Amino acid sequence: MPRRRRLCFSIFSLAVGASLVAPLQAQESYRFSYHQPQVGDAAQQSVDYDLQLSVSMLQSGQTIDTFKQDVVRHQTRTLTVLECDEERVLSARIAFDKSQQSTSTDDQNQPLVGQPVEGKTYLVSRPDEKDELVVTYEDGTTPPEEELTIVRQSAATLGRPNALAAYFHGRTVRVGELLKLPNELASELMGFRKAVGQVTRFEMKLVEVRPVDGKPCGVFETTIDAGEPHTEGMKMQVRGQFVMEINTCRTRSAEFTGPVAVTEQRGPQGYQYTVAGHGKMHVAIQSSTPPIRR
Repeated sequence: MPRRRRLCFSIFSLAVGASLVAPLQAQESYRFSYHQPQVGDAAQQSVDYDLQLSVSMLQSGQTIDTFKQDVVRHQTRTLTVLECDEERVLSARIAFDKSQQSTSTDDQNQPLVGQPVEGKTYLVSRPDEKDELVVTYEDGTTPPEEELTIVRQSAATLGRPNALAAYFHGRTVRVGELLKLPNELASELMGFRKAVGQVTRFEMKLVEVRPVDGKPCGVFETTIDAGEPHTEGMKMQVRGQFVMEINTCRTRSAEFTGPVAVTEQRGPQGYQYTVAGHGKMHVAIQSSTPPIRR
């Protein structure tokens, strides 16, 4: 019988945020404007992720194993821009204040355990937007492979143009207006270029404008569907709320929940088996300006 393997799927690398107060009602339409990244810009980002799956392993049409799995991840990181051009961040410093994960199987709850990046700082860069993200310690040495994987997943969109901000830049949106965005923008937003199948629906509806840390922000009800039936990979139908600063197009917060399904083929030729899972995913992301350290 094939051994069970963890089903961890990296889905997010957003920048988000802060306490919300009463909505602004005086205006019905708002014009969004993109603020280009600047050297020294910093954001403290937190990500809470929970993926619950019921998993079946199938071989030759027979079920050979079933189990439940719950992957929980909590991460807090501070990103500081070190180099940028007019469109994208070229290099940054990322400090992982907290990075913990637990993987529980069959209702046997496991405690959160610190990942190897916790308490460490890295320099990340992408000289060309098509290049793989380059990750080093601050002294220029290369981290172990496990740390490289976590950092690259956490900073998957760094070094690429902000396509969502470009879509909104100069656009006037009415409160109550439903926007049907190009599907490829969802991959940029969610950071799941490879982990999830083809996006088939991406909609954002501006429901209100309210201040976040004194800055007017658009609050969008958001719908994302991804993955085609009868194909491998992850499929999802997530619904949630997305908050963006009107004057900068900076993402301040996002929270998504919805059903997911996963199908993978594993094993060598002649001994292949299928891993199929279905369940629920919840992701909450926030971003704020970190306190000045003296």
